[in-house]
Amino acid sequence: MREILKPALVLLAICAGVTVVLALVFQGTKPVIAERAAADLAAAKSEVLAGADAFSELKLPEGFATDEFLQTIGAVYLGTKNGLYRGVVVRALSRGYEAAGVLLTIGLSNEGVVTGIRVGDHKETPGLGTKVLDKAQAYLGQYLNLKPATNLLLVKNKTAGAPSHQIDAVTGATITSRAVWRAVQGALEISQKLTPEGAWK
Repeated sequence: MREILKPALVLLAICAGVTVVLALVFQGTKPVIAERAAADLAAAKSEVLAGADAFSELKLPEGFATDEFLQTIGAVYLGTKNGLYRGVVVRALSRGYEAAGVLLTIGLSNEGVVTGIRVGDHKETPGLGTKVLDKAQAYLGQYLNLKPATNLLLVKNKTAGAPSHQIDAVTGATITSRAVWRAVQGALEISQKLTPEGAWK
């Protein structure tokens, strides 16, 4: 009995020691992770709304997420320069092929124009979903400088001369295309709700 008990106690002590060490490491790195996340968010805001140099988070109205587009919205930041309203930055998490979703930071000018999209964390399929999220590819570029007069519409094989509010999905990556489309449409909707007609009132 003693022969069985001794190794079990040793193993228990090792496990307890490892748990304590991991907890200490986590507590030690937590501030560093938070710092990096804050720096990344600040860089993202400046990138997608270059016309602003100061950002303040807006309080989202209770029960605002009434459709699938608005449900992607996590935070909205009011962008100003020299105290003047320049637009909003919207942080959105939209479900793609992977349940973890795609984190997007979207800039909208004070005239309701999409000024930038920055892709954050995601686990979309390399070579497929990543075609949608790569800045060098054509998909994200469809949204830039866009000021849609109506809701965005995701289509397959967009025809030449089609209206700009039609967004051409990437073949083989429709789900990821839909994730970005959903987030941008949500950003446009929340901007209109919080800043009537694209101007902060």
